[in-house]
Amino acid sequence: MLFNIPATESRIDTLGGRYVVYTVWLDGVLLCKVRYSEMHRWNEELGRMFKACLPRFPPKVYLAMTQEQLDERRLFLEQYLQGVARISRVVASGVFSRFLQKRQQETLSIHRLNGVREVLLPDGRSVTIQVKASDTAQTVLETVFDQIGLPGDLRGYFDLFLVKGKGKEDFRILKKLVPWELPRYTLEAGRMERWALMIRKSYIDLTLDSKIIQEGSGLDLLCAQAHGDIERGWSLPTAAQRQELEGLLQAGQMRKFLHAAQLVQHYGCMQVDICTCDCPEPDFPAIVRVGHQSITCCLLLPGNNIQQISYHISRVKSWRVSLLAPSDEEDFIMELSFEYRFDSKTKWITIHSSQAFFLSTCMDQLWEEWQQGSTDPMNNVRFLGTALRTCHGVEESGSLTWGSTGEVFEGIAEDAL
Repeated sequence: MLFNIPATESRIDTLGGRYVVYTVWLDGVLLCKVRYSEMHRWNEELGRMFKACLPRFPPKVYLAMTQEQLDERRLFLEQYLQGVARISRVVASGVFSRFLQKRQQETLSIHRLNGVREVLLPDGRSVTIQVKASDTAQTVLETVFDQIGLPGDLRGYFDLFLVKGKGKEDFRILKKLVPWELPRYTLEAGRMERWALMIRKSYIDLTLDSKIIQEGSGLDLLCAQAHGDIERGWSLPTAAQRQELEGLLQAGQMRKFLHAAQLVQHYGCMQVDICTCDCPEPDFPAIVRVGHQSITCCLLLPGNNIQQISYHISRVKSWRVSLLAPSDEEDFIMELSFEYRFDSKTKWITIHSSQAFFLSTCMDQLWEEWQQGSTDPMNNVRFLGTALRTCHGVEESGSLTWGSTGEVFEGIAEDAL
């Protein structure tokens, strides 16, 4: 869960006074817009419950602020949100979720509050449910699970994702919704861009398939994702494998179909749209996949040559998401950078992708799963975890067009805050 505040707006109240509204993104998607005074009251309420464990909140300023001070406050508020989000007991509280839900409702008005909503399955089919505007992502998930008959002990293996586009082939994954998020309002933020909700596996570790495959509705979901990923080219079967898989599907032999699909190249990997990677040289087009304990970049080199480079998660020392300040005509440009330990040196690898936040979520999941199975006591992987601001190649220590300092806010152990 990664918050950032990429922009501010100046507004005029009913008495003619000016105030600033901060645009809050959650995992790369607009969540809400909020005033400093609202966040200040929220911090005081959190402080009464959690006392000294909270990160520092930027102080009030009683005189008119300069543009530099406004930009500094925006950066400090962003760091505050990121710090709070890494304290599990705070995130689990109603005070945390209710504040953000209310701001989300105020920011993204919905003309038709309740109604029928389609939730996509991984192969493009859909489940139709009744959705209220007040329903959280967890509530929507449970409603879908009830409808398809998924047992309670398997529900933790699947999550609700926000995707752009509909159909078996035409979509990209934007983010995984957090349990307290209000999907109807999140969809409203992308109502002009064909956003939709989709159920997918919440894990990357393929050994977990064996815990789900024994039950009918769980097996159906796994087969739907395997089939959908093959149809959209995320998994790459050989001609012989494709013929076998099609035959098993037609015969309704779903368990055999899944076992055969698990042998297909890139089965179970998360994939993003074609992007660019700076290794071995800058600006190479690449297909990036996360899975099998690695981040794999399939580079499209000159002369129709293809080079595949895999970076094992055990050698990733840290990573961060960056937002590049746009020109007037462009949207924000996003990139994911990770520090990788080669045999004799450490190097930062950068991937420029509009799905950088989703890639970061996948890496977080990959690292957590690897940590659970790792016996190496010396690993020191950490998630730097915020949207570092740079602009058009300016280094971290350089000044930005927004006037902030470009510092990296490093994640620390949640209970140490």
